[in-house]
Amino acid sequence: MLSHCQCLAETSRITCLTIETVSRAVSQLHNDGVLAFVCNTQRRIIILDRQRLASFDLQR
Repeated sequence: MLSHCQCLAETSRITCLTIETVSRAVSQLHNDGVLAFVCNTQRRIIILDRQRLASFDLQR
């Protein structure tokens, strides 16, 4: 399980993208069924489909 806030900030820093861009990508992964939020606060996420997540960058 990952902390959503830490994940966004850390991913943003590593990829040199804005937090907003990373947030949109996380939202898209959620909509695609790749990950889920643990509760309504959306502070923690669970990866539902690791294989699709691993291939995400290869598709673009």
